[in-house]
Amino acid sequence: MFTYHPYCDNCQACVPVRIEVEKFSPRRAQRLAWRAHETLRTLVAPLTYAPEHYALYLQYQSLRHAGGGMDEDNQ
Repeated sequence: MFTYHPYCDNCQACVPVRIEVEKFSPRRAQRLAWRAHETLRTLVAPLTYAPEHYALYLQYQSLRHAGGGMDEDNQ
């Protein structure tokens, strides 16, 4: 299947970052976000295509990467 890899023509906004876990201290906004989303759970599922997942992906692309080329995915 596919692996998500951000790429927009002529854009360098996405930068991979490594965080030293032992030195990490969450800021206030991060603590608030953690509390607001503490009920979310992870799900390990088999690799399959689901139309609702793809619709969510397209929505994300159109909001986060509008006009950068990644928002034009139609497959």
